[in-house]
Amino acid sequence: MQRNFYILVGLIGFSLIWACDSQKGQQQEENQTKQDSTSFYGSASVKLPQINSAAIAIVNDWSIFDDFENELVAMNTLSLSEIRSRSERLVSFSDSLANTVPDTLSEQSVISRINVLQTRVKLLDQAINSERPKSEAISSCFDELNTSLANLKVRINEKLLKDRIDLDRKESEEEERKKQQAILDSIIAAENQ
Repeated sequence: MQRNFYILVGLIGFSLIWACDSQKGQQQEENQTKQDSTSFYGSASVKLPQINSAAIAIVNDWSIFDDFENELVAMNTLSLSEIRSRSERLVSFSDSLANTVPDTLSEQSVISRINVLQTRVKLLDQAINSERPKSEAISSCFDELNTSLANLKVRINEKLLKDRIDLDRKESEEEERKKQQAILDSIIAAENQ
């Protein structure tokens, strides 16, 4: 009988400890959720590269690019609820960005960076709309998204600079060919006289 009493007291004690731990875990989850809903994400001092002069005209004609960049920069340092309300628009902008690449930029290296950017946007959208959003995951998504946009802008600059160099080289080669042809023509003309 006394043994049953000790077993009963042990079970009650174990139940109390388990209930306290369970309640403590729920409170921690609630505190984490409250913290996540009032935390701010991204970076107020996002340093994105500037588009160079050769690319400005192309990017200005590609208006969705500016819309996307402005939306992303605006979303940096917002609270979770504000980011949630704007994430659908960012996803839409990234889809439009991928579908409206100007012919001048329609090169695999640029398209690949747009695809990475689009994936990062969708990962951010998934992280903020999850049942239990995690601060670290959201912050990481923002960092990767900002980096992806910076990489895209750098690649656009490089692509258009390379195109300009190739055009200049082609023009120089054409001028050199014309000079060589003029010299050859003058030699032939001098021999014929």
